[in-house]
Amino acid sequence: MDDQNLTSIEDAMRETTGMTVLSVDPARFDLYSRGHRVDSIQVDGVSANLNNFFVTPDLAVYDRIEVMKGPNALFSGSGNPGATVNLARKRALDIWQVQGNGAVGSRNYRRGEFDVTGPLHPSKRIRARVVGAYEDKDLIYSPSYYRKPTLYGTLEMDLTEQTTLSLGAIYTAVNYLPFAGLPAYANGTLLAVPRSTLVGASWNSWKTSTLDKFGELEHRFDNGARAKLSARQVDRKSDAIYLTPSSAVNPVTGMVNLNRIRLDLEHRNTTVDLNYSTPFHLFGQTHNFLVGVDRRDFTYTLRNGSGAATTQNVFSPNNDLPFIPVNLTGGSQTQEQQRGAYTQLRVKPVSWATLIAGARFSDWSTAGQNLITGARSAVADVKGKVTANYGVVFDVTRDVSLYASYADIFQPQTAVAADGSVLPPRVGWQREAGIKTSLLDDKLKAHAALFQIRDVNRAMTDPSNPTFSIAAGEAESRGFETEVTGRIARGWDVTAGYAFTQTEYLNESAANIGQPLASFTPAHAYNFWTRYEFEHGPLEGLSLGLGGKIVSSFYTRSGNVRWTQEGYEIFSAQLGYKFSPNVWATLTITNLFDRTYYAWVNTSTSGNRYGEPRTAMLKVSAKW
Repeated sequence: MDDQNLTSIEDAMRETTGMTVLSVDPARFDLYSRGHRVDSIQVDGVSANLNNFFVTPDLAVYDRIEVMKGPNALFSGSGNPGATVNLARKRALDIWQVQGNGAVGSRNYRRGEFDVTGPLHPSKRIRARVVGAYEDKDLIYSPSYYRKPTLYGTLEMDLTEQTTLSLGAIYTAVNYLPFAGLPAYANGTLLAVPRSTLVGASWNSWKTSTLDKFGELEHRFDNGARAKLSARQVDRKSDAIYLTPSSAVNPVTGMVNLNRIRLDLEHRNTTVDLNYSTPFHLFGQTHNFLVGVDRRDFTYTLRNGSGAATTQNVFSPNNDLPFIPVNLTGGSQTQEQQRGAYTQLRVKPVSWATLIAGARFSDWSTAGQNLITGARSAVADVKGKVTANYGVVFDVTRDVSLYASYADIFQPQTAVAADGSVLPPRVGWQREAGIKTSLLDDKLKAHAALFQIRDVNRAMTDPSNPTFSIAAGEAESRGFETEVTGRIARGWDVTAGYAFTQTEYLNESAANIGQPLASFTPAHAYNFWTRYEFEHGPLEGLSLGLGGKIVSSFYTRSGNVRWTQEGYEIFSAQLGYKFSPNVWATLTITNLFDRTYYAWVNTSTSGNRYGEPRTAMLKVSAKW
């Protein structure tokens, strides 16, 4: 993340092999992996339950991002089978360290960060860390603005030599001018307008804030066992009012309809997890046993309204439209609760093999209410659902391992059948097999994997009662992923990956059978980044970086009409210089050749979004 000067989770995921980023607007996004939406987002292994109405915290807060591909029902419970993204926050250190950086760039980009950590007591048993960031920029469309402050603080206390308590909070706020993306023609043709085009109003506004409070208590036993209690509560609020395209572009006049939308959203997610893991010795080998329980409570409140429509010409939009207030006339509240118990056993029958088996028992329920009429939706309730995973790892040599795994899928649904009952959960499985290797004295790591995901019980239209659903849908995704990352020579770092993804509806409505489940996921995607730093000679301190992303075509479909973005390639470059061990600067240019392309295609009404134009950023960093 630091090498490429990435500052958002969205940007980091774009550089991750096999991840597809769908930008809802410049501040909000959806992630897809292996053809499925990623809805399992964690912070320090604890569910954060994000959705695209809210903004994730700044990367300044996190030490690293971990991505586990495939379903993670063992620890996450319910969820789509694409992937789990875990954000590992920065921890307080027992030595004083001060870091800071400032950056300027294209489109009035300005950003500053500070990071201070150290012990608060001579014994070093009390430690603290404070991180702050502020970003201010214009977006690719005009008019626009984007402002994002972030503040993070954490305190760690060693209650005993073996027990540590960690407390903290993260606050993030974003204020920006939203735009849901360009409309298109009804025949599948995308607009060819300047990337700076805004179809909307200059008074469009989206304000959102997040307060994330957490606590963690860990005890380490003499035999290597650990017990950990984690609790997290996340409160998010968003308030938005905007004009958004709501029709296809008239091919004769260039006119499009726009609707006035107002949203008022509140979200609270509370998660508690208690687990215990211990090594044990048997038959001359070391094994591991894990057991845990967790609970998650989630409340989501939406109040919304819409106003009279207007029109705009997409080729010469007048953004200075009069502001007309929109009343909140609708509203709903959803409450979701999940409780679970999980266990996992890792056994080494011989030194070169590891067997893994895990199981989870889940209770899940949800209920909804219309805040205007008081009407309640059908209650979905799942009791005692068991999900399992199995795996085996063979250490062929000290540096090469082969593995195979199986994992269950569990995703409750809220669609209603003709008899008024809620459909049973989606279920299914993932099978994966691969190889992992470590080269050059563990400096370079590589892996390759084949996967197959079968997703059944999917809600589909009831052919006998078209206003209701049946749990008869079935879909499959399969593919191949490979990645290499690390240092291939002194001063030379490289990351490169390739993903092949193929998805298909196996059972759906007649028009969808055989069609892709996720046609917006490119079948082929390549990414690479390499950086070389001169460590000796007259060029000592200089660094050069080069990166790229190449994807095949992708599209969205409505009936027989497709909106398609052909395959494209974009490249980035970086020039850096280290003035001293503590001060360095980098100039990073993305989309080096200023390629014009659609990063996401959606429908004729909106959601078609250009990729970022050529962008330059100069960043100066210091560390003491």
